[in-house]
Amino acid sequence: MKTIIWSILLMSAINFTLQAQDSRSETLFTTVYIQPEPSKAKEFREGIKSHDEKFHTQAPHQSNVFAVHNGPRTGQLVWIRGPHTYADKDLKQSESHDQDWMQNVTPNTKGFGPAETWRLEEDFSRTGSIQHDIVLVRFLDINLEDRQGYRMHGLFAQLAEAVKALEGDFSWFIYENEFSQGKQGRHFAIATDYPDWATVGKMTSRKENIMEKTFDKVHGEGAFEKFQQEWREVFVDIYDEFWIRTDL
Repeated sequence: MKTIIWSILLMSAINFTLQAQDSRSETLFTTVYIQPEPSKAKEFREGIKSHDEKFHTQAPHQSNVFAVHNGPRTGQLVWIRGPHTYADKDLKQSESHDQDWMQNVTPNTKGFGPAETWRLEEDFSRTGSIQHDIVLVRFLDINLEDRQGYRMHGLFAQLAEAVKALEGDFSWFIYENEFSQGKQGRHFAIATDYPDWATVGKMTSRKENIMEKTFDKVHGEGAFEKFQQEWREVFVDIYDEFWIRTDL
């Protein structure tokens, strides 16, 4: 009898997992941090710009480059390819693609990494009518030791509902790191774009409390305080990077 019960539970778990996978977004983005060689800054800019113009202007290989403006990776660049799918990775580019990267980009760098693949959580995201050049990326590390990750989607849903009620034309995306990170962290990322730094100041001002007021308006008085407490229980480490789009 116990064997039958365990078999039923196992099949139910498998079916739930498959359904969850079926409903997941197929939209992926690949990010690679690049540290240019200071003494070869001009050669680096010319090399990567030339490479992207040759090989990364058309979907699904299109790319963008952002400069990191705060945090431990300040001064590095983030090269982003996407949106794409796993199947798109099988679409081979010209034979000269890898050779061009090795000849014109790699020699002018001090190093690469990390390289990561992120899956867009479409249900929890908001898309503006225009892509702004200032992007705040907040990285989230799940509380693995206390196994609190099961609560994250409920928190994302609450947060997304409040964000979608905010005024303004901006994008707000949640991404899941596609491959196991373990204690290395960076399990999720929230990216918000801004038209200018004045808007950054307004939206993050503790005096304005725009997010808290909107959250309580959507979910009820005092909801934001409870949300923050749960958020700290689920995510044990949070840090920000500002990315600025650059044309090199």
